[in-house]
Amino acid sequence: MSVLWIVTEVKDNKKLIHDIKKSTLQKQEKQIKYEAANALSFVKEMGKIHNGTYKQEVQQMVLNHLQHIRFGYAGYIFVNTIEGKALIFDGKKVVGEKSIKNMTDAKGLKLFPMERKAALKPGGGYIRYLFKKMNDTLSHPKISFITYYKPWGWIIGAGDYLDEAQQKIQSLQSPIMTKVRLKISSILFVLLIGSILLLFLSDYVAKQIVSQPNYLIRYLKGSSGKSFDTNKIFIKELKIIAKEIIEIQNRKILVENELREHKEHLEELVKKRTEELNEKNKRLEYFHELFVSREFRIKELRDEVKKLKQDMNIKDESADGLS
Repeated sequence: MSVLWIVTEVKDNKKLIHDIKKSTLQKQEKQIKYEAANALSFVKEMGKIHNGTYKQEVQQMVLNHLQHIRFGYAGYIFVNTIEGKALIFDGKKVVGEKSIKNMTDAKGLKLFPMERKAALKPGGGYIRYLFKKMNDTLSHPKISFITYYKPWGWIIGAGDYLDEAQQKIQSLQSPIMTKVRLKISSILFVLLIGSILLLFLSDYVAKQIVSQPNYLIRYLKGSSGKSFDTNKIFIKELKIIAKEIIEIQNRKILVENELREHKEHLEELVKKRTEELNEKNKRLEYFHELFVSREFRIKELRDEVKKLKQDMNIKDESADGLS
């Protein structure tokens, strides 16, 4: 979105600069055309008033007036004859004769044929070329509007320099470009900060994602030392698995508790049965001892009886012998 905004902003400002440049040049073209038309109108009026008599004097008056006209950035009026003789050159009335028939600009462009052709067009025309400024020896881009006053055979032109307009355009577009650069710098700074924050956030999220399974594994291994908190798991699938594992473990604990209770119950039952058996065994032993003792006593009695019988038989036999 930010990149799209930057592209749109640059595109819009390029269009704005283009429109400023176009508007500035159009204004300059209109102004030189206006100045050329005014000069031609002045020449026409003077030509009507002084047509024939005092023609040369009137022409000199006209030239004296036109040579002082200044407009725009460095614009002025120039006048040449249709035969190629300069009357006002470089913003000054020419003293003597000065031919411009073979004059060329810095790029070798022949100026007079181009000027003459524009002058003879209905309503005049624009020409572009390189020409030095007044009191300067360097050539600069220049635009002129050329008209023609046929009764006197004068080519009347008004021209101004494009580099001055370019400087104005530059002065207008410089704040715009500065504003755009500041906006772009601000956006890029925000993007940089956002990228850094996103990097830290991504690292944090990555660590959290990695820690989720580890947390679950530690719990399953019993190394966490704490009860498992499913709220610490934010991965949906892992949270479902964790809940299922906890449910399984809870069921396991329940079964283990039931088994332990059953075992304790069985142990208690066995203990009770063992005690009962021990008690019965003691009673059996007691009765067994009684029985054994009875048998032994009976045997003793039998032995005594037998002995008595024997003793009695001996006595009987002795008695019989005595008899």
